[in-house]
Amino acid sequence: MVPTLVVKDKNVTKKPITLTESMAICEWLEEAYPSKRKLLPKDQFKRFQVRRLCEMINSGIQPMQNLSVLREIGTRFGEDKQKPWT
Repeated sequence: MVPTLVVKDKNVTKKPITLTESMAICEWLEEAYPSKRKLLPKDQFKRFQVRRLCEMINSGIQPMQNLSVLREIGTRFGEDKQKPWT
């Protein structure tokens, strides 16, 4: 899957682990490296806004562009229906 992050930091985990999904990776990085540069704003409402926008992309926009969805549309309804779908 893309995006993917393979973590090999022995201070964080004993053996390499593979992380997937953008928001889950971002939140994991925030928690695993709390002393590093923050990915989310300190302000609670601004963090909400960032998460809301990310959710709009993850749930609203990105699935329509997903290749597996487009292939299924092409298979079920014809390739000419893929572009109007997106």
